Amino acid sequence: MNYAIELDPLNLKTRAVVGYVTYASRQYDLAIEQFSSLGDDFGLGWAYREKKMYPEAIAALDRSVSRSGRHEIPLATLTSVF
Repeated sequence: MNYAIELDPLNLKTRAVVGYVTYASRQYDLAIEQFSSLGDDFGLGWAYREKKMYPEAIAALDRSVSRSGRHEIPLATLTSVF
């Protein structure tokens, strides 16, 4: 994935996948940096939740719920934090 970013550093989809791979590998601090730079509040909320940073997770997921038109996945994730 890092090589893919090296080839096309402006590709947001590739950078988002790297964020989720980083999250899945439990590198939450790095995932927070990556999601923050992308403005990916959903991924950011997940990473904050895993670090037990609940106020930050709630804020990020609330933004994600608002932007998604109250889609059920961000809403369910927000509910899981509460």
